[in-house]
Formats: sequence, structure tokens, C-alpha cells
Amino acid sequence: MSILSRAQQKYIEKKIREYNQMKSDIADWKNSVMFDSSPPEVITRHHSHADPTGAKAEKLLNPPKRIRECQAWIEAIDYVKNQLDGKYSKVLFDKWFWARPMGPDKASRELHISRTTFFMWREEISLRVAIQAEKRGVFVA
Repeated sequence: MSILSRAQQKYIEKKIREYNQMKSDIADWKNSVMFDSSPPEVITRHHSHADPTGAKAEKLLNPPKRIRECQAWIEAIDYVKNQLDGKYSKVLFDKWFWARPMGPDKASRELHISRTTFFMWREEISLRVAIQAEKRGVFVA
């Protein structure tokens, strides 16, 4: 019996599959902040423009909610991937979540494991990511 509902597990798997896109979104956002040449929107008490470097630093320290959520998901996924013990579970992570999605039969054959082991590992990885995401405030179990 699973601790996560089927919908929750699917949501976690979706977030893991979106990992590379989230990293790309964060990099794009950082580049847009760093290389934006428009004057800062911040006005000091003396009604003059604040320094552009300070404004960029403030934007980088206070990203929009979407970027903060992406950062939290990436931290959660990275934490779990780094904690996995054993080459097979890391390979499963790469094959199942990040490569072209393949069915459980093909993935288990490529990993030389049973379907049962495949589903147990997949569920464990999803649960670990859910726990880490919940700690970071982006997932509610």
C-alpha cells in the first residue's frame, strides 16, 4: 500500500520530469535580471534612482514565487538523488524520470530488475522527493 495517493505520485513524477525545464527557467530568469539594461524601478526617499547593482541584487534575493517554487523543487530532487544508495536506484532515477519516458516493463528489463522492484523503487523515490518538497513548503501530503 502506498503512502502517497496515485494523484500525488503522478504530480511528484511530473515535477521530477520537469527538473531540467525548471533549471532552465531559473537560469533564464537570472540572466534577464543580470543583463537587463532598464533603469531600476526603486526610487529612494530623495526621489532619485537607486543604484542599478543594488536593484539587481535585491531582485536576485527576492525572486518571484514561481522561481522560488522551482528552486525548492530542484533542491528537493537534488537532495534525494544525492542520497540514493546503489547504482541501480540512480540509474532508475535517470532512466525513468529524466530520459524519454519508458514503460515499466522496458525500464525493469534495462535495469535487470523485476517489475515489483521497479515499482518499489519508483514509489520510494517519489516518497522521498515528496518529503523533501514538503519540508521546503512546495508540496502538501
